[in-house]
Amino acid sequence: DKYVIRVVTEAIQHHKTLQLYYHSKADGFEHLTIAPQHLIYASKRYHIRAFCFQKNKPVDLVLSRMLEVEFSDQLWISSAEDEEWNTSVELHFMPNPDLPELVRQTLLLDFRLKNNIYTLTVRKALAFYIARDMENQLDWKYKVPLWLPIKKQD
Repeated sequence: DKYVIRVVTEAIQHHKTLQLYYHSKADGFEHLTIAPQHLIYASKRYHIRAFCFQKNKPVDLVLSRMLEVEFSDQLWISSAEDEEWNTSVELHFMPNPDLPELVRQTLLLDFRLKNNIYTLTVRKALAFYIARDMENQLDWKYKVPLWLPIKKQD
């Protein structure tokens, strides 16, 4: 909905709060008041990182699930205290050993991997989405995941 997109982006740009009617997988339809802070594209859809006044914590909301939005008089809250947004974590992946050797070698060259490990530094708040996207990248010919997650030893 163009109206929803316009209002949400204006709220982010001008530090305004919103009242919205939202549908979540966990809670169904609900009325929320949020302070939207960031627009994110993850897992093939747009998300809003926002402080939710009802939940008293930062949340990720899928933009397309915002059914009604309007500006609110609530004071806007920044993401400065959002620990998950302001903390970086490393995700580690390796080429899938089920891929043919030539495909694994191509991945190693494409990404200039050291020790066969692909390391991504990401915001903790986005780590779930990025890990899921990496694990769901299939080789077009062999139909197996390109990458497998690994736990790196410290």
